[in-house]
Amino acid sequence: MSFHWLTTIVGRCCGLMNADAESPQVEGARMSSANQWADLEGAVGCFTSAVIDCRSPCSVTPDRPCHIVRQLAAWNEMLFPARMQLRAIPGARGKLALVNVDNSRFFMGEPEDFQLQKGAGVAHQLLKHHRCVESLCIESFQFQRYTQPLRDALPYACLKKLKMTCLASVISDGLWAAIPSLTSLEELDCSFFCCCSNYRSTELSNALATLVRTSPSLVVLCLTGISMEEQATKDLLAGLTENGLLRDLTLGMWVIPETCRKELAQYLMRTPSLMSFSYTGDNENTEIAVLEGILHNRTISTVKISTFTGHTIPRGNLAVCSALAEYVQSTSVLRKLEARTGRSDEQGFSDEWWHIIVRSLSRNKSIRELTFNVDDMSVSNVESLAETVKASRNIRKLTFGDMNMLSLRAFVKRLSADIVQNRTLLDVVLEGWLYQGGLDAFRNVFAISEVTRRNSDLLAAAAAFPKATEVDRRSTAALERIYKLHAELLEDLAELVDVSAAEIGAMAHRHLQRTASLDEYMRTTGVVKERVKCHPRDDRRMQLDDLGEDCWALVRRFLMLDDVEEAVTHQENL
Repeated sequence: MSFHWLTTIVGRCCGLMNADAESPQVEGARMSSANQWADLEGAVGCFTSAVIDCRSPCSVTPDRPCHIVRQLAAWNEMLFPARMQLRAIPGARGKLALVNVDNSRFFMGEPEDFQLQKGAGVAHQLLKHHRCVESLCIESFQFQRYTQPLRDALPYACLKKLKMTCLASVISDGLWAAIPSLTSLEELDCSFFCCCSNYRSTELSNALATLVRTSPSLVVLCLTGISMEEQATKDLLAGLTENGLLRDLTLGMWVIPETCRKELAQYLMRTPSLMSFSYTGDNENTEIAVLEGILHNRTISTVKISTFTGHTIPRGNLAVCSALAEYVQSTSVLRKLEARTGRSDEQGFSDEWWHIIVRSLSRNKSIRELTFNVDDMSVSNVESLAETVKASRNIRKLTFGDMNMLSLRAFVKRLSADIVQNRTLLDVVLEGWLYQGGLDAFRNVFAISEVTRRNSDLLAAAAAFPKATEVDRRSTAALERIYKLHAELLEDLAELVDVSAAEIGAMAHRHLQRTASLDEYMRTTGVVKERVKCHPRDDRRMQLDDLGEDCWALVRRFLMLDDVEEAVTHQENL
């Protein structure tokens, strides 16, 4: 159940495929690939001076994740100046997503140019040479100054998902040239925004039409902020009809011109695969055509229309805030809360209206996603919200926006303090301006992003356990940590593996029993290949292989699979 004060548009990550040759460099590019390689020599992390081997090849195999999975904190420290981060993909064992830390609504200012070049160089290396990276989410910050390295890397990446959200004015049409060749693309999300009108590109329109007609794997397509010409739109819809694979389609306002409404209706009537359709528009004739198409469709089960209510919580109004707080603290079904506080012309009211809302959040046990956009709030008020979120064991995703830089900096500082103790917060999205505050402010943002990455990676690793035919150490160790130490995440795990919350506990217990015995534990952790056998002692004292099952079971209660350090294996050593 979702309770909306403000409806927002949520995009989804998407992606591309791999090749194995060098691409030509464009003359006058801001930063060439050759310069990137040179800049990476001797590069260290921006906070702890972490060192990584940027030239090491990808070592992922069907049975073993790439070695960089064990070094994500160090890689992310190198990526941070480019405002990027590596995260594990839930349910895809050993596969990684390269995502934004910065975004179009949260700006930390530009780092030193040499730092940004190093971060972008690391991202370029990952995309071009690491097939374990299967998802990429980039926003306007990355497009603005490093389009050429992106153009160079994308055709050779092993991406299955690609999401691009960017300012239309910074896009180079040459970027779209690679799209028709991305035959392994499963999800593509192109969202554009500009000051005066929608983005219009003949190159993109033609590339999309070719892609949807020829792709053997594209199942999700999201297009917003783009205006398409009539013929390109007809080609796109004809390609979708011919392909017959797409399951999820999102079309923003003005993507489909009114002159193509009949073709859109025909596609919706005839598509044999579409299950979810989202549409935003302000043209009555096109909307009627959409409804007629859906009426005759036999596969679509989800239809969504995005709207903005613009409602805000009235500041200082104890009656309204008390009613909201009473609902929040008493409900057991509310999963998503989005709220906005507006300015008030009144003066002199106390902060009690805010305190009762924050207290209600601390008492709530059901909210999973919390979005708060505040306006001109005091430092103490935003700090109280940060403490509540940090202490919560049910909030999984937080979106917080504040255009007051002082308040946003205070919120980030308070949230980052001891956040390492939180094991259940999986994602934090910040909105606002944070270009002042120096290295400490950036270090706080990095701390938050790394903790949420650590938490979500644990869940992602555990989600791979049902697919494993043999006991996989990484997924089983993650499952054990959740089952024994963070049971509140079992419900989230159940959603990822598509079973009921009632079933997941028994499934996890059965799987973990496969590592219960001494030999099984030692095999799983890589200590022995088959069984534990100790050389006899001269004094005949008891050794490890002398322990009975009951005795070992008592010892095992205090042991985790992660207690045995895992060796890092490089490709050249396999």
